[in-house]
Amino acid sequence: MAEAEPVETLLTAAGLVTDPGSPWAGVTACAGRPGCAKALADVRADARAAVEAGTAPTGLPVHWVGCERRCGAPKGRHVEMLATADGYQVVT
Repeated sequence: MAEAEPVETLLTAAGLVTDPGSPWAGVTACAGRPGCAKALADVRADARAAVEAGTAPTGLPVHWVGCERRCGAPKGRHVEMLATADGYQVVT
């Protein structure tokens, strides 16, 4: 719809994903480092690097978490990239 285009342009300019085909669609993360003292990693930076490199899991929404508390996890089926002392553990 033509009337939606200006709104979509504003949302995209604000950094929000509006294209369902975007590799960012379905990617979420907790605060991670440095925003959370319990986090073992800067999950937002690691998620960004994985999406940009094309190495992030696909098929289901992916939630990156910095510790076992798993803050901000979406409802429903998803993949978790859980930060550990040894890197990331993929949890399905």
